[in-house]
Amino acid sequence: MSKISRFLFIFEFYSFIDSQMIAQAPQIEKYDNIIPLLVKFQMNGTLQKIEDEYLYWDRIKNKAKDCQPLELWSAIKLDRYLKSKK
Repeated sequence: MSKISRFLFIFEFYSFIDSQMIAQAPQIEKYDNIIPLLVKFQMNGTLQKIEDEYLYWDRIKNKAKDCQPLELWSAIKLDRYLKSKK
């Protein structure tokens, strides 16, 4: 295998690995409606379903139906934070 072929192979391999990595979660945003959203998600079972699987941002962002993905993520992170303080 020539040096160029080896370089191309390594480059393609790292490009593939990079494309398979989990997206970094966004920073928590402060929303005025975060507490009502948290209560709503607790009442309708959305929060429990997500927490049962302990989903990460790359899976959660596609589950937001009644709000923006960042609002859902912020509510989940707030819930996780509050549970960690017990």
